[in-house]
Amino acid sequence: MRRLTLLSLIPALWLVAISATNARDQIVVRVGGAPVPANPAYVPPKADGAVVALLEDDAMELLPLLTNDNSGLVDASREDRQVYSGLSSLRVVPQQRFSMTITGWNFRIVKEPKNAGEFRFVRFAWKKVGGTGIIVQFHSATARTWDNRYVAGQNTVGWISKSVSDKMPTEWTVVTRDLFADFGELTITGIAFSPLDGTHGYFDHVYLGRTIEDLDANSAAVLGLKPPKGAPNEMQMAQFWADLRGNDGEKATIAFRGLMASAPDSAAFLAKQLKDARAPNDTDDRAKAAKCLAQLGDESFEVREAATRELIRIGTVVSTDVKAVRDGLQTSPEAKYRATFIFKKLGSSGDDVHPDIIRGSRAIRVLERAGNAIARDALGELAKGTSGAILAEDAKAALARMNKQ
Repeated sequence: MRRLTLLSLIPALWLVAISATNARDQIVVRVGGAPVPANPAYVPPKADGAVVALLEDDAMELLPLLTNDNSGLVDASREDRQVYSGLSSLRVVPQQRFSMTITGWNFRIVKEPKNAGEFRFVRFAWKKVGGTGIIVQFHSATARTWDNRYVAGQNTVGWISKSVSDKMPTEWTVVTRDLFADFGELTITGIAFSPLDGTHGYFDHVYLGRTIEDLDANSAAVLGLKPPKGAPNEMQMAQFWADLRGNDGEKATIAFRGLMASAPDSAAFLAKQLKDARAPNDTDDRAKAAKCLAQLGDESFEVREAATRELIRIGTVVSTDVKAVRDGLQTSPEAKYRATFIFKKLGSSGDDVHPDIIRGSRAIRVLERAGNAIARDALGELAKGTSGAILAEDAKAALARMNKQ
């Protein structure tokens, strides 16, 4: 009989960091800056087909279930800018977020999957900022162990793991593995996203599939790689642009996939929309932005509050000016504090992301996919800061990746 050790039953020794508790001492998870109850409604993924999604645009629903088995939490959130596929990814700070048992998870890994709930292969995407390594772990109810792990970079914790690369993924990297060949038969009931060290890790596009071909077909659909039957007309693209702003999951997903699938044809349309959105819509907003920036350090609390709200309303086009106030050597402590808050509001993760940033980041990903001269010119303009410092960062990163290809 296999001897079970503490190390095989739990994924790690972790630092306890409970974000908050309510009056009844129930654990509350901080998701995107907002406290969320630990037991929200969660719709388990349907496992009656050839592929099942373990993580794809549902970080907000999944995160509250990753309670670290009530042992203490680390910060994690939905991420809207650093995304591999779909609308969002999962951002986790070290050491990890996990749960041995997730509602509705009972996925059987077998040699020849044929029945509902049976799979063999796994595919996921990850990216790491800082540190030396990153791990994804699957908890098996069959063997009651976490020893089903994949690591990239250094395995600093020494856990039993399969190495997929000696290099840590500093850019989005896709991993496809044969779970049965790696670990034998098991029943997956939980998962652990483990950045281990550094600043944080991103996780996205986590799927189980019966065959690699099934995973390939699914990835093509999710990434918008299947060309449409016909290019969307102007009215359709206008609707896509409207739906791309915000987090109405169904509409935004349809819009994003539609634009990605028709990326070359939609590049000119997106370039025009981004250009038109570069400045406040009218002279009143332009004057208000300049006035509000000067009022961030006003003696009156009410004036400072009103200026802060107005700059957030005007949106991301003022982020470059806000950043200048934040970093200014002559900026008062109060103005610096408020400028820092506004800049974060215009580009942070989760629910705090400004809708203009969400749409702009998604449009940049479509332009990167298009890869034509129109897309490069549009990204070049964005990289100059014409739509604010935050989107400039995303545009520069997209251009750098395009230049490496």
